[in-house]
Amino acid sequence: MPGQTAEATDIFRWLANASGEEMHMIVVGQLGPEHEVGSPSRAGRPRHVEIDRRPTRAELRAVRAAGQRRLDEQWP
Repeated sequence: MPGQTAEATDIFRWLANASGEEMHMIVVGQLGPEHEVGSPSRAGRPRHVEIDRRPTRAELRAVRAAGQRRLDEQWP
């Protein structure tokens, strides 16, 4: 999700600790949030404007690096 790099890192950490096994994950940048994002609320304001975009290249790099960390070192 756009702007959710820290949350993605926490999810990777949880998955790594819960599984104890090597796993494969796919991080994609061509998808973005769709459901109700940008649509008007009852008050007429656009919903979820903070995620109304695709992830940036920097966000994707950070999330991929977090996922790769499991291969290189143990999560705390």
